[in-house]
Amino acid sequence: MAIEESDKIAGNYEKNILRRQPGNTNFLLTTGFKFTLQRIPSVTYFCQSCNIPAFSFSEIIQPTRFNPAKHPGRGYEYGDLDITFLVDEDMVNYLEIYDWMRLMGNLEDHSEYEENTNQHFSDASITILNSAMNANLSVNFKNIFPKSLSGIDFSSTNSDTEPLLVTATFAYTTFEVVKL
Repeated sequence: MAIEESDKIAGNYEKNILRRQPGNTNFLLTTGFKFTLQRIPSVTYFCQSCNIPAFSFSEIIQPTRFNPAKHPGRGYEYGDLDITFLVDEDMVNYLEIYDWMRLMGNLEDHSEYEENTNQHFSDASITILNSAMNANLSVNFKNIFPKSLSGIDFSSTNSDTEPLLVTATFAYTTFEVVKL
């Protein structure tokens, strides 16, 4: 249905309030996701939470006699990607990230360092599910690598057996959101 020019307000907004209603009134669910990291597939099953990182655009402030004028800058800034996952009893998923980090840095000697820097990176994605739990969107991360891995706290004072959770923080080059 074409929007008549008389039905528009300045800036392409419709005057007719009935035409401004959203087509989909379902909410995004916090449980509707699947995290996939190519280099460490064992984390996918145990992933409990992840985030779509913050995304901001820089600004340039132009001084004037009155109030400073703000203009769009030249670069994007990306926040960190954090995932929280359950640690399996063999610690396979924890050790995959731990070993990845050891290959990128010189901890004790050069024998552990991976000289092929292409091996330092991987790609990852968060598949966002709709209310029917079908894939709806994909957030694709390029050149991801681990920055930190939280510690594991053991305690003999807990009366319930609770699974251990670990948080890994990743940096990356860029991400894009794609409609599936």
